[in-house]
Amino acid sequence: MATRTAPASAAPAVRPLVRALSADWTPLRALAAVEGDPHTVFFESGGPAGDGSRWTILAFDPLWRLEVRDGALWRIAGGRSVRVPGDPIEALAGAWPARVAYAEQPMPPLVSGLAGFLSYDLKDYLERYPHRARRESSLPDLSLGFYDVVWAWERGGGAWVVSTGLPESDVRSREDRAKARLDQQWDRIAGADRDPQVGPNDGRARITSNFTREEYHRIVERALDHIAAGDIYQVNLAQRFRVEPAPAAAALYKALRVESPAPFSSYVTTGNAAIVSSSPERFFEVRGDRIETWPIKGTRPRGTTDAEDSAQIEALRASAKDRAENVMIVDLERNDLGRICEVGSVRVTSLCEVESYSNVHHLVSRVEGRLRDDAGATEIIRAMFPGGSITGAPKIRAIEI
Repeated sequence: MATRTAPASAAPAVRPLVRALSADWTPLRALAAVEGDPHTVFFESGGPAGDGSRWTILAFDPLWRLEVRDGALWRIAGGRSVRVPGDPIEALAGAWPARVAYAEQPMPPLVSGLAGFLSYDLKDYLERYPHRARRESSLPDLSLGFYDVVWAWERGGGAWVVSTGLPESDVRSREDRAKARLDQQWDRIAGADRDPQVGPNDGRARITSNFTREEYHRIVERALDHIAAGDIYQVNLAQRFRVEPAPAAAALYKALRVESPAPFSSYVTTGNAAIVSSSPERFFEVRGDRIETWPIKGTRPRGTTDAEDSAQIEALRASAKDRAENVMIVDLERNDLGRICEVGSVRVTSLCEVESYSNVHHLVSRVEGRLRDDAGATEIIRAMFPGGSITGAPKIRAIEI
C-alpha cells in the first residue's frame, strides 16, 4: 500500500540521512538479526526480473503502531495503547502521518511511513454483510507500524539504509534524531555475521485441512448452484491447512523463497505470530495521482522442458475459461477504481498477457486510473479492499457467500 507524496512546494522537503551498504550486507544477513523481533517487516523481490521485482525492503522497531481490533482503532506507542474514538476506518483517515516531500530522488519506494498488513476480516468494517464469519485468529484486523528507518536493496543496483528523523519537525532536531536512530539500528543489524541456513525437513509434519473431502465437495456444489442461478459469476473457495509441529516462521519463509520465489514475497512478525507469503500479484500501486492494479486469473504449471513450457503457455492463451475468469476480475477492478478515480480516466492497459514465474504461468492484466483529489489512503482501501481476485465476482455477493 502506498500514499501519494505531497509536492515539494507543499512543505519544506525532508533530506533523509542515507548510508550505503557494502555488498556483503545481503538482505538475509540483515534479516537474521531481527527476524525474531516483533513488528519486523521484510518485503522481498524474487523470481524473474521485471517491473514488479525491483526492491527488497527491511524495517523494524517502529516508533508507533496502529491496530484495528475488537471493533476499534488503537494507537500503540511506548507499550501504551490508546483507543482512537469513532468508526475505525473513519478514524484511520486522521491517524495517517502527514504526507512528506523528500529532497533526494530517486529513493526506495518506502523511505519512512506505515508498513504491515490488512487482514481479510477488515472487510467487515468496509461493507455491511448479513453474517460475519467466525473469527479463528487472534491477529488484529489491521496492523501498521510507523518506520522512520528503512533498509533497502535495489535489484541489480546498490543498497542503502535511510533514516528520516521523523516525526521531528525542526531541521536540526530531525537530523540529530536521524543519525541516532540509524546508528542504533546499524548496531543491531551488525550482530548478524552470516546468512542464516534453512534446516532440513525431517518429514514428521502432519498436515490437516479444516474440511473433509466430502465437506469440500458439498461447498463446491453449493457454489455451482449459485453460479447456475445467476447469483454470482465466480467465487474463490479456500481451505485452511494446519501443520503440526509448526515450523519456525523464519525457517518457513527462507524455504518458501527458495521453492517459490516471487516479486512480492513478505515476512511480517507480530507479537506472537508471523505472516509468510510469496505472491506474483500487485494489489495496487499509487504513484502521484495514478493508481494501477494487476489482477491475476488463469494458471498453468511450468513445463519440465522448453517444449512442455511453451505448450503450457499456448494452452493458457487458448483457454476460454481462464480468459473469462480474468476478464471478470478486470471488470470488477474497473468498477472499484471508478469509485475513486476521475470519470473517464480508468482504462485497461494490458489484458490477459502471459507472465511466467518460477513455478507457474499466469494470465495478468493491468488496469489504471487517475485518482480524484479527495481520494486518500482511506478512500482507496474502502474502494479496493479486499482484492477481487481473492473474492470472486460480483465482489460483495461473493464475499457474502
